[in-house]
Amino acid sequence: MMRNEYVKLLLAMLFIIVITGRAWSQTANVAPRYIGVSDQRTTTIVFHAVIKAVDRGHAALMAEKMNDTILKIKAATPALAPTNLSVVTADGVLFTFEIAYNPSVRDEAINILPPAAVMHAVNNSPLSEDDITRCCTLTAAAPRYLHRPSAGTERLKVGLGGVFYDRQVIFLQIRVQNKSALPFSVDFMRVSLSDRRTRKRKIKQEIELVPLHSLLPTSPILPGETSTIVLALKQFSVVKQKKLLLQLFERGGGRHQVLAIRNKALFRIKPISVLTTAID
Repeated sequence: MMRNEYVKLLLAMLFIIVITGRAWSQTANVAPRYIGVSDQRTTTIVFHAVIKAVDRGHAALMAEKMNDTILKIKAATPALAPTNLSVVTADGVLFTFEIAYNPSVRDEAINILPPAAVMHAVNNSPLSEDDITRCCTLTAAAPRYLHRPSAGTERLKVGLGGVFYDRQVIFLQIRVQNKSALPFSVDFMRVSLSDRRTRKRKIKQEIELVPLHSLLPTSPILPGETSTIVLALKQFSVVKQKKLLLQLFERGGGRHQVLAIRNKALFRIKPISVLTTAID
């Protein structure tokens, strides 16, 4: 009897291994990267797509989803031994991380974006990569003609300065004003189409938009200064029930900013030919 039970258990294990192997074989692997964690600080990982599965190498590594695309990790104890973390996203990409305890780690947000996703977006664009870069430069230098919407916290202000288009590519000019007493360093931006909040709507849907190109400040925005950010996005539409959500993350800090743009502001879009002769 014991032998039959052992055989059944062995067959079941083989079946699981085969099925799991087929599932993982459909994913695209991304090279492992190192992340330090602490029991006093939280590390936030932002993925480009919906998180489908999370596997911790050790129980002393805490992991919690903030939403569909953001994962928070933290060490449960300073005695956390080096371990690993695996995450699978809805588009079939497997991410692996080497985790180690680091007492000097700060609260930080890490943006995870497979290079292939960006290249796929650029390849599907009607503009070449050089054309997109040139249009971004023109957008950055353009005079501001929009002053709304704007938002901000911690004496920081983020606002939409202008919207331009050329051949199904939309270029957003974002102004960041620092009225605080501390420099503000931009780490990365996350762009998505999100449902507007209503009393009847209980389920919120959010669609990630991968920029074709972006111009971010390379140095900290000093107190009293204003800096310009440019995002190039493949043409999209914002219906009345949705909004364009821009999330600006601070490097090594927690003063993250959120700007919501409704379709009314995007209706004032201008062709980039108003800045200079359109690209031939």
